[in-house]
Amino acid sequence: MSKKFTPGSWNFKQYKKGCYGVGIPATDDQIALVEWHPEFDEEAHANAALISAAPDLLEALEGLVDAFSIVSNTDQAKAYNAAISAIKKANNE
Repeated sequence: MSKKFTPGSWNFKQYKKGCYGVGIPATDDQIALVEWHPEFDEEAHANAALISAAPDLLEALEGLVDAFSIVSNTDQAKAYNAAISAIKKANNE
């Protein structure tokens, strides 16, 4: 399946207190801007870190789903289905 989002590893950097850019390190292209009231800089930093990890998290989750496609109990089935739902949401399906 081809990805519709910007591929590659993402990072983030602080522009000013409460303002972070998420982008591609190799090209310095910006994908998103996380801006929050400067008083909440720690939350803005955490949000930027989470957004920048999105491609890696999606890849890891897809790998787990592929590796564990056989589930043996209800809890595993719920977790597996939640993973499938998250992957679909990330891929805008």
